[in-house]
Amino acid sequence: MMWRKWVAAFIGLLLLGMTLGATGVTATSSEAQETVTVILVSDNMADSGVAKLLANATGGIIVTTPWGVYEPNVTAEILSYAPDQVIIIGGPMAVVDQYVTDLEGYNITVYRWGGMNRYETNLIALEMAKGRGLLKKENITVFAPGNDSVAIQKAVEIALQKGGVVVYVNKTVSIEKLNKTVTIRKAIIVNTPVSKGVAKRLMKGLFRHNASAVDITVNVTDQIQFLEKLIQLRIERIEEIANMTNSTELFSLAQNLSAGLNEVNELLQAGNTTQAYKKLLWLQVRSQFVLKRAHLVLFREMGHGKIGIMMKLMKLRAELEILQKAGVNVTAYNQTLTEIEEYLKKGNDGMALRLLTQLENQLRELYKGKRAVLRKHMWGRHRGRMHGPHWGGNQTSNETESGRH
Repeated sequence: MMWRKWVAAFIGLLLLGMTLGATGVTATSSEAQETVTVILVSDNMADSGVAKLLANATGGIIVTTPWGVYEPNVTAEILSYAPDQVIIIGGPMAVVDQYVTDLEGYNITVYRWGGMNRYETNLIALEMAKGRGLLKKENITVFAPGNDSVAIQKAVEIALQKGGVVVYVNKTVSIEKLNKTVTIRKAIIVNTPVSKGVAKRLMKGLFRHNASAVDITVNVTDQIQFLEKLIQLRIERIEEIANMTNSTELFSLAQNLSAGLNEVNELLQAGNTTQAYKKLLWLQVRSQFVLKRAHLVLFREMGHGKIGIMMKLMKLRAELEILQKAGVNVTAYNQTLTEIEEYLKKGNDGMALRLLTQLENQLRELYKGKRAVLRKHMWGRHRGRMHGPHWGGNQTSNETESGRH
């Protein structure tokens, strides 16, 4: 039946999404406090770097979602930590607003620190964190070209080691503008052979402002395989959606991405590692947008009403699973899910949606009553690694509510 086909395929996509945007825990505070903070970020390398630094400073938990894609299992993962607040790194193009809707429905405070691009997001996150005393005065400023994944990764590593912050730069970087957010005294500029030009321009600018700076060039070879695997996973997901929807557009886009990977392999075989890496950086960004396009095609083909029902069904199922794993009895709720599936099989979407809405309200109340149980279970999994300071209360500046990547 068509309903079974959509459900089976949709579950498969969610499982693949877990691979693409795997969630993770990053925290350093070992002192138990009364609040839990989750940092939600996309798998965009630049935003992920900001999240790692923030998690290191606050003891927050990082949960990752695929760039530009909503996946109900991500909401369930966040709820499993019973957070008091969630901070989103990135604009709604990177981390979609549906997560905000989900979390606020459970009375979880959500902040979004995001700008029009990764450079603005980077500075906004630093400003917000400093304004709340979450980041101490930086010992050193580590710069990295914002479109160079290997340089970003190394810059974050150095900043964590030396107690510094990371600032992303491009060809049009303004030292005067940066000085409004960070105090640049000692600087490290991390680059690769493909971003050497950006590093040279930045070095000249820092010299004019009497800042001490050193330049580090990183070898890209070790990260090429990782980037190839990431892009290949995205291609596989796009192809899966193309098969589900019979979309010639998506097949063509997936083939173009695959051709790009073949070109990368040819460049590597010819010994041209720098050009291969440059091509991979382009494919990394391109594959994000194509994957987002694939999900839009999927939603269109399933129909607006149908996709809403499917998303809600998957979200509630995932939330029931996290409650069950924590020891909560959810037998009656699972029986309701079975009833909903029966209505969907019969084509009675209206009744299915009504039951889903009722079940969603019931689960919200159940979740509120079982937060202590979830948190105890969470502590059993990640003892001493989860807690960070509360970011609520009287704020001295407004959260950034909008932005795009």
